Amino acid sequence: MLGPARYFSALDNPSSIRQNSQEDGSQKIKSLLESNRIILAERDSLQRTHTVLLRENEVYQDEIQKLRKCIEELESKYGQQNASDNLGNRRIAINNNNNNAERLLL
Repeated sequence: MLGPARYFSALDNPSSIRQNSQEDGSQKIKSLLESNRIILAERDSLQRTHTVLLRENEVYQDEIQKLRKCIEELESKYGQQNASDNLGNRRIAINNNNNNAERLLL
């Protein structure tokens, strides 16, 4: 609520009220546009990261298929125990690759 002095001052100069409210509105619009720009930049960054992760996932899925085939071959050739030991070694290698990929993303 306007005090008496401000009320009369506003009546004396109504264009100053319009100008102030227009300036406030312009500042709000500028602020919203800047916020929108920041949000869009963050979205673009997240989309690029998502694309990279999808590609890495494809590579890992291919690697998993190769490992499954290798396990089947080892099981048929050497038996269950030797194949399991080899699988453990391959899992360690895959985990190391995953850790390296995570470090690159950070």
